[in-house]
Amino acid sequence: MFAFSGRYLPLDRHFAIGNFVRDAVTNSEITITGDGTAVRSYLDGRDMAEWLLRCCEVGEPGFPYHIGSDQPISILELAELVATRAAESLGRQVSVRVLGESRYTDGVSRYVPETTETRRRLNVVQRISLEESIDAMLLDAERVGSES
Repeated sequence: MFAFSGRYLPLDRHFAIGNFVRDAVTNSEITITGDGTAVRSYLDGRDMAEWLLRCCEVGEPGFPYHIGSDQPISILELAELVATRAAESLGRQVSVRVLGESRYTDGVSRYVPETTETRRRLNVVQRISLEESIDAMLLDAERVGSES
């Protein structure tokens, strides 16, 4: 299991994408505490559920299935994408600020799975784009915020 995005992901924990969505909805600035160069990938939770169900249905015991997206994005690019999607989805202008502070997770600069064999064995694909996933997160966060 790698990194995920989408509705119901906590916006107040250690998940960069959740924090960026929260910042985009509640502030006019997304803050990156690190230097933004770490690389991750994000699979929407709906795709994750489908992949896990396929593991249960046809997976071979003992085979290491990599559940996650193989499409890399830097943390800075992710923050900029959330800002762009906030402008398009919510009409909200959001800037991105990089603090460049050292963090305990800085040692893991790339966290992106190789999923070719997983996709082949399970006959799955990433159906939901990162943009679509971010849009769903933004719209949900905006709706929840307006209900408070």
